[in-house]
Amino acid sequence: MNFKSLDLNLLRVLNALLRQGSTVAAGREIGMSQPAVSAALGRLRHALNDPLFVRSGQGLEPTDFARSIATPLAEALEQLEHVLEPTSFDPSSSEDTFVVASSDLFAVMVMPRLARELAKVAPGVIVKMLELQAGSYIAELEAGKADIVLVPNRSLPDFVERQPLFDSPGVIVARAGNARLRAAGVKPGNEIALDLFCDLPQVLYSPSGDLNGIADVALSNIGRKRRIVMTLGTFGSVLQTVAESDLIAVLPQHFAENQARIFDLEIYDMPFGIPDAELVMGWHRRSTQNAAHKWFRTTIAELVMEFF
Repeated sequence: MNFKSLDLNLLRVLNALLRQGSTVAAGREIGMSQPAVSAALGRLRHALNDPLFVRSGQGLEPTDFARSIATPLAEALEQLEHVLEPTSFDPSSSEDTFVVASSDLFAVMVMPRLARELAKVAPGVIVKMLELQAGSYIAELEAGKADIVLVPNRSLPDFVERQPLFDSPGVIVARAGNARLRAAGVKPGNEIALDLFCDLPQVLYSPSGDLNGIADVALSNIGRKRRIVMTLGTFGSVLQTVAESDLIAVLPQHFAENQARIFDLEIYDMPFGIPDAELVMGWHRRSTQNAAHKWFRTTIAELVMEFF
């Protein structure tokens, strides 16, 4: 390949195809017709001496070569965009789209506030929320499919920068009138005895289906185990299940207090100590100096701080 003769606009097409897996969707992303994208793909195949994509069902599957250049290509194009873009950002006239990968805890607690804020200061901005998939959010950041991720504080790759958002202690939630708690005479706001807690049937928020949460690690350290009878992949489904059964759950305190009235839940203290739930905002370091990205990160952080 002679790089000096390569039309660099073709690289935008290739990046869009790698992101979308479809000539129609790629064209929609970059403002080109489907025939124009197909023609550009033909030129790319000739210039790079590789098929780049093979048909797979209704979509396109990248070849090994195309897959190997997907991340560095996305990074190079984003860095070039940063070089050429203005250093200032005006949210009132922006039509940017931001993609957030998070659990529904963020959607429930922050998205309504974000919607009100955007309506006032950035009415043209679009926010897309992706459900946080265990083990995949790093790949989404790396490939440019997500702008920020909101995740528990844990080890992250070097290319991910982070900002702590909040930490919240764990509490126990149960439906108002939970039969076992009523029979035991435990009042809302009081501590549930350890033996009773371990014996009560419980639902665990666990997108991966793992039966070990932070409470289970803490219990194991004192030689105890609780009765988990169900795992669910969203916080909303945990709340709904607790509200309509005699299962209990351990949830972050701020989230539980925010949702208790809506779901008619009662809150109880833990009979043992567990680490606070810590949430951080992560993003690819290539976006750190991007003015629009910086504005969006700041907006999210300020809304979370107001809440907590």
